[in-house]
Amino acid sequence: YAGSMSGGVDLRPFDNNWGLPRILGAYKEFPDRWKELSVVGIVENMDEPTTQRFIFDCGSNDFFLEVNRNLHKVMTEKGIVHEYTERPGTHDWNYWRVSVVEHLEFFKDAFESTFEYENENSLKHFSGKKAED
Repeated sequence: YAGSMSGGVDLRPFDNNWGLPRILGAYKEFPDRWKELSVVGIVENMDEPTTQRFIFDCGSNDFFLEVNRNLHKVMTEKGIVHEYTERPGTHDWNYWRVSVVEHLEFFKDAFESTFEYENENSLKHFSGKKAED
């Protein structure tokens, strides 16, 4: 499972921000590196859809809105099941206070369904007998 609230899911449009060129090298010199290390680049390079579950969202006035919209588009085109939400807000805690509740509910449901699935499958294989030495 993976989630993102107002995430920088594609680094390429922000090639002069947050000291990224110092870490990744200049975008013009290493465009493949920038793509490979961006979530959207990872998704674009996937050969097959994943069974992994994803949730991400972004505020309608957030500077990361367009890269989140693009990730949603790419995931939809690839047939990757995900939950994407846009709601009013910016890149701040007023937005994230609402978003974090939805993410916690998503992960709670996801972990509970995984736990139930694993328990059902392990019970099918449990005989109740002790292994012989």
